[in-house]
Amino acid sequence: MKDRFKLSVQNPIALAVAVISGVVMLASYLGFGTGLREALLSWVMIMAAAALIIGVFNLTSVHARNIVAGKGVVYSLALIGSVIVTFAIKFLDQDFLPAEWVLSNLIIPVESALMAVLLISLTYAAIRLVSQRPNVYSVVFVFVVVFTLIANTSLGIAIPFIQEVVKPLITQVLASAGARGILIGVALGTITTGLRVIMGFDRPYGG
Repeated sequence: MKDRFKLSVQNPIALAVAVISGVVMLASYLGFGTGLREALLSWVMIMAAAALIIGVFNLTSVHARNIVAGKGVVYSLALIGSVIVTFAIKFLDQDFLPAEWVLSNLIIPVESALMAVLLISLTYAAIRLVSQRPNVYSVVFVFVVVFTLIANTSLGIAIPFIQEVVKPLITQVLASAGARGILIGVALGTITTGLRVIMGFDRPYGG
């Protein structure tokens, strides 16, 4: 632990900025320095937006090099064309009609297709799980997948017991409890990581 702390002190400016920022954010949630917290959050959002724009331009340059090299020309052209059209629609007018057309006729259908592929992949994974690891957990997983598919079809809707008792039990009780447990674990992990950064044991801001 001492060695790791010594490594983090090699960049004292970054360490000082991280520690001070973390302490200010923690103090602001206790009622101290709320205005400074808002200023820090504004700076972070600006830097995040700048980083996003840099990432988009970097991705575009990578695909431009792929086009020159003749690798995946169709996909690279589609990506670059999409970036150009998106920026053009945004800069022309915020209420430009093609933006709604792109959302309704391109983005939503593509997302629906991806969800359909995810459903097929999940069903296939469930079948392989039962065939390779036949245990209680795999059987429960397959049951939940099959039941969810049936409950959301016309067959499941026609059965009152499924719609009124079993489906709410799985979706509103068991699934919500599992999601809350995962969120609690994520929150505890985030708090632990933040404290380690503030104390100087972890330094994700430096090489």
